[in-house]
Amino acid sequence: GILGGNVKMDELLQVVSTIKIGQTGFATLYQADGTVIADKDAEKIMKYNPLKDEKSPLAGVVKTMQQGKPGLQSIRDNSGREAYIAYAPLQDAKWTIASTAFTDEFKGPLSAIKVWSSVSALAMVLLAAGIVTMFVRRITTPLQQLQHAAEKLAQGDCSAVIDVRDEHEIGKLAEAFKTMTVNI
Repeated sequence: GILGGNVKMDELLQVVSTIKIGQTGFATLYQADGTVIADKDAEKIMKYNPLKDEKSPLAGVVKTMQQGKPGLQSIRDNSGREAYIAYAPLQDAKWTIASTAFTDEFKGPLSAIKVWSSVSALAMVLLAAGIVTMFVRRITTPLQQLQHAAEKLAQGDCSAVIDVRDEHEIGKLAEAFKTMTVNI
């Protein structure tokens, strides 16, 4: 048969049946009554209608397709695989084209990215914690030395050694403390 004067029906069916989405996803063309017109499974063509199959997880999707609006639905096929089915009506032909993509094929790589991102974030937190610890020690160690020397001086012991080599505020405080110890 011929559709629209220029497109041969066999060519259209061939194109639809060879569409591949991911590794195992596929396209299907449905008539308005739900009968499969084109599919990767040649045995379904013009012989299978999900609306007439009580066990078909597609029945609800095909009923929604019959409303003539595009949409997206999630189903679990008979083998238990989760899939998304996107569909859109072909108004002039009163058909609906549907594409099926299995979630395990695109969620698998996303899970790997999620793990990599989590590991990277953890590494950055640990690196930041290491840097913060280094700076905290750089500040607290000289202060602890000054505290120890002040306690010795308070007890009358002027022999406390202050070994702070810092050019910033803590270093200046240590130098002032050394001067004070010498002057006492």
